[in-house]
Amino acid sequence: MSIIAALGSGRSIKIEAQVSLEEKRVTFAFRGVLEEEKPLDAVAEYLNGMRQTIEEVVFDLSGVERINSSGVRCWLDFMKRIQGYPFRFRFGGVSEFFLEQANAKPWMLGKRPLPIDSFEAPYFCETCSSRTVRTLRTAELDLKAEPFRAPSASCESCGKPMRLDESEEYFFQFLKRLSSLR
Repeated sequence: MSIIAALGSGRSIKIEAQVSLEEKRVTFAFRGVLEEEKPLDAVAEYLNGMRQTIEEVVFDLSGVERINSSGVRCWLDFMKRIQGYPFRFRFGGVSEFFLEQANAKPWMLGKRPLPIDSFEAPYFCETCSSRTVRTLRTAELDLKAEPFRAPSASCESCGKPMRLDESEEYFFQFLKRLSSLR
């Protein structure tokens, strides 16, 4: 079963969630801009009503295009509220925009950080000034490496090596918290 729900109220709805239910797992694939005060209350209430039905909850945040301070506050409140629910939680995918905020506010990934299957990382080519976003699978990374380095990437435009378009130390802060889960 799959449904799409607009979250929020009024004319300013900018985030929606596609909800997929498979056996004992529910996935929420968020798309759009998270900038409202309380659009996630409906998701928390849905989960609360599913306590006897599901075992695992997956959040796919790869479609989050932007998140402002109200959205950060909303997400933090949501995480605080659901962490007491009796489910296994994980992130299926996380956008670069969400990670930018999560590095500043680590609890966005959970009080005890939730596992992340994949995340977006921005890359830049100094040769042709091309910027791209690559999806990195967490299971394929050595999270114990010190210092952690971004996987190599080649530019699709000119073929030259690309570099991470952020400070590696800052961008990969969340991985240090995740490595404690393994």
